[in-house]
Amino acid sequence: TPWITLVLGLFLAATGCDAQSPPARSAEAPPLKIVTWNLEWFYDANREDNESDLAREQSAVSNKAYQQRLAAAAAEIVAIAPDILAVQEIENRSVLEQLADAIKKAGGKPYRVVFIQGRDRATEQDVGVLVAESLGRVNAERIEEAEPNRFRDRDRYQWPSKHLAVKIDRDGKLGIGPLVVITAHLKAGPNRSDEEQRIRQARVINEYATLMMEQGWHVVALGDFNASEPYDRTTPQNGMGVLTGLDSPGTEDDLIDLHAKLPANGRGTHGTNRELDRIAASLSLANGPKWKLDSVRVATPTRGVPRADSREWDNPIRRFEPGAAVSDHFPVEAVFKRK
Repeated sequence: TPWITLVLGLFLAATGCDAQSPPARSAEAPPLKIVTWNLEWFYDANREDNESDLAREQSAVSNKAYQQRLAAAAAEIVAIAPDILAVQEIENRSVLEQLADAIKKAGGKPYRVVFIQGRDRATEQDVGVLVAESLGRVNAERIEEAEPNRFRDRDRYQWPSKHLAVKIDRDGKLGIGPLVVITAHLKAGPNRSDEEQRIRQARVINEYATLMMEQGWHVVALGDFNASEPYDRTTPQNGMGVLTGLDSPGTEDDLIDLHAKLPANGRGTHGTNRELDRIAASLSLANGPKWKLDSVRVATPTRGVPRADSREWDNPIRRFEPGAAVSDHFPVEAVFKRK
């Protein structure tokens, strides 16, 4: 919408955030660091709990190899130190719990594991969220369970099989929220039919986010949205345009795609340099009365470099080679600061 173009321009000028350097923490008003990372077929070596052939094929080649990858992922996460971490392409709750344990053993923050089983039966991939214990107790829901009577028009909506909404500081006592973090892994694929599915999935996320904003919640939507176009070619006709509210004339459904604050040559989130992974936020959090965006970056891994040929990652043997990067995706990080 024209309005969001104006708001985005004001947001970019007003935040004045540093797109690369995360801020130092303040003892008086600690910032809130939120990260998304697709961990790419992050499966253990146990094939007995997998039903699909594909899931069994993509499992870790051995328990030793899995433990090494688990430790490598934990080390990367400890270095980033997120308060809230959304992950995609994890196998199940057990793997997410093991990741949280590995982070703690590596000297990182203690995290609450937030997980609800998804509905991707073909790959058995799922999403989950780790929330720092310092942020208190949380609630989680899937959108179709929270809003069972909405989104039934199949021409407009499609449930994302892999998504999760996490509600933090519901009563605002921590001075953060109420905040809802929505993570999703949208439909992959280069074809127009794939993009049409992503658009319907994105519309579910946007309209759920709108409901939350109308009730006074700050909103962050983040994950591997398999964005078909780079940020500077976002339109009302593609998935990211729909997810951020560009396809509607109103203002109440608008989210800010934080890729706007990244330099054009620093927006790639995948080994192929595609901008698949995004963080979008409500204006109340990005530049509202109490919060503003302080920094955003695509984090550089300390171990290995994601290969440009994404097909390499469909071969589990290559994923577990010594020195291999943890994933073919980069973590994307946003830091919000109290005003």
